[in-house]
Formats: sequence, C-alpha cells, structure tokens
Amino acid sequence: MGVREDARRDGIDLTPWGKFDRGEWAVYPLLFHLLDVAALAGVVWDRYLTRGQRQLIAAGVGLTLAEARCLVMSIAGLHDLGKLSAFQEQEAHPWARVSDTLRADTRSWRRMPHERASMHIVLHLFAEAGYPADTSDSPGALVAQILGGHHGRFLQVDIGGAAKASRVNLALGGPAWQDLRRRYFALLRHLTGATAVPSDVSVRAAVLITGVGIIADRLASQRHYWLPRAQAPAFAAGEHYAQAVRDAPAVVEESGLTRITLPEVPFIQAHGGLERPNDLQASVIRQLTAVVGEKEPGILVVTDATGGGKSVTALEAARIFKPPATRPASCGCCRPSPPPTPPTTSSRPTSRPTIPSTPRSPWSTATATTTPPTLTTAWPPTNPPPATPTGPRATTATMTGAGRLRGSGPRTA
Repeated sequence: MGVREDARRDGIDLTPWGKFDRGEWAVYPLLFHLLDVAALAGVVWDRYLTRGQRQLIAAGVGLTLAEARCLVMSIAGLHDLGKLSAFQEQEAHPWARVSDTLRADTRSWRRMPHERASMHIVLHLFAEAGYPADTSDSPGALVAQILGGHHGRFLQVDIGGAAKASRVNLALGGPAWQDLRRRYFALLRHLTGATAVPSDVSVRAAVLITGVGIIADRLASQRHYWLPRAQAPAFAAGEHYAQAVRDAPAVVEESGLTRITLPEVPFIQAHGGLERPNDLQASVIRQLTAVVGEKEPGILVVTDATGGGKSVTALEAARIFKPPATRPASCGCCRPSPPPTPPTTSSRPTSRPTIPSTPRSPWSTATATTTPPTLTTAWPPTNPPPATPTGPRATTATMTGAGRLRGSGPRTA
C-alpha cells in the first residue's frame, strides 16, 4: 500500500499507543500524536518564530522558507517514532489493544529510551529517503540527533555501532514493526509535504528546530488537548491530520505563545499623564526605529535608576519591534520629535545621554537556547565603543541583534 491509501480509513494500523490516561482508561494512537505535533509545529513556525529565526533555519538546511517549514513539521512529528518498539509493553491495558500481528512479532526486542530509538530508526529511514547519512556530520545523522534530543538532551549517534541497521532491527522488533515504522515515516513526510532533502544542517538551525519540536510536543501532550480526541477519535490518519491543522492556531493562541500587537497611538495617548518622552525615550524611539527598519527586531537592554522611565521605554521599543507586516511603513505620525531640554528647575537631574548615531556592526551570529515550553533567542553582542556620558547621571541603553545601540554609565544601587 502507498501513502495515499495509508491516510484513508483502515489504511494503516492505528493500534500502537502514544498516550494513555489511567484515570479514564483512554488510549490515544501514536500516529495521531505524531500528526498533532507536526500540525502544531507549523503554527509555532508561523506565529512564534521571528522572521530571522525562520530565515536562519532555511539557510541552515539549504532550503526555501516553504520547504524548511515542511521539513520542521515532519521532524517534529517524527519525534516519538521510537515508541514503535518495546515501549508499547510498558502499560498492560494499551498493549492489550495492539494488533495481534504486531504483538506476535516482537522477537527478542529490548527496551531502550524511546528518544534514542527514534534517533536510530530515522537515521536509516532518512538514508532510504535520499538523505546523506554515512558520517556523523551528514544531514541524515544530524536530523536524527534532533529527534534524539527532543527531551532536551542531544545524544551521540554511533553510526557504525549501536545505530547500525542490523543492531537496530534486532533490538526493535520483527519485520511487522519495521514495516510499520517505515509507513509512519512516509506518511508523516507525505502529509506535511516534506519532500525536499536538506543539503546541510547547521548547529544553529538544529537547535531552533529542536526547540520548535519541544514546544509543539508540549502543546500536543496537554491532557485537555489529546484526551477528548482519544475519546472521539478520527477514523483515518488523513482525516485526523486535517482536523489537527484546523485546530492548531487556536491551541497556540490559547497557550499565550503568539506575539502581542501594541496599537499605533500617539505617545501621550499610550502613556497617560506624560506630556512627552524624556531624552532617553526620545533617543530610543528615533534611532531604534531606523535600525529595526533596516535590519530586524533584536534585544534591547535599558539600565537606569528607579524612576528613569525604563518601563515606558520598553513599551515604546515593543511597538517598534512589531513584525514588519503589522508595522506601518512610516511611524512619523506616532513618533514625536526629540523634546527640548527640560527646565533646569527640576529637583532631579534631567540631562541624559542620547544613544550615539555612529554606525555599528551588523548582526552578530544568532544562537538559541530552549527551556520548554518556551524558545528564547539571543544575539551575543561584540563590544562597540561605549558612549560618553553627557549628564550628571548616566543611563545605559543597549540593543543587540539588529545592529548596536549603546549608551553607558555607572551602575546605581
């Protein structure tokens, strides 16, 4: 049978389980969980990753953005393929529901962590699909390690040892299990459209892809997500995936992971009680807008004493950091000109340094860290020349990522 037939009702064996609730005695098919994670990964790509992160992944795997999105979805979906193994025996109730054909073909399989099993299985399946997978730094081996790292710890893939095909097949069941793993693999790639083969897998792209998979897996593993689907399951893999794709945007929205949009309003309307931005705020508004327009949002760090206006500065920066699709081409109507020097009769120092306009270095290399269920990306800065403080109390404002904006001064207690 081909993938089209496998996607239809009674087309493929759905008895292996992926989730089990002891309280409800509810069993959720493994294939449905894999498809859920793939569908959610597509929305995490669309609504959570920044444009720069998507471009970094695409460049890191040598594919177009559309091809990279499909690849990320398929990788995320394949994360638990290793559960088609002795993992199935660890719960008696769902194991009893597994088909007789599979239960009779366990042979001398042995238990291993399912993430390691996933890594070993896909190494050979990717090779069959045309991925170079003969060395530890080949695309097939690196993608396999992404799957092995979906619980937060990357594993070493021993191509000539534990990951050798003969040893993997011996440890993970007989021909019926091997065939089903191959069919699940092909069906995931077919439904997600992941037909393009990456020419490379950079370390940075691998870390980001892993993070997307971790987030999607966490979302799909929420009891309130999968339990109703287990109690009223679809009849076919294709039907289930289509519904998972329709449901995914709302799931990501409810999780709070989507990006907020701050309205474009005049400064005095956004910050009631303030007549105009202070020097620091005006400088950030003016210069950060230009940098983000040329490059892309990054990370802004503002350091000042209590009462210096950091919260308002951060909110204005958030408006500037909005995705290009929602940011007007010109923000002049909402970005006031720098204010005149405040009156000198104020009881506190009012002179603040403006952020220097000297051109800075371009983006530095992007890295990413993952702390499930969030994905945080930072751009470690180089050390551009510090600004010279111009007032009695110095303020620091630093932007890393889309260029460099930096003012410097003494720290306050």
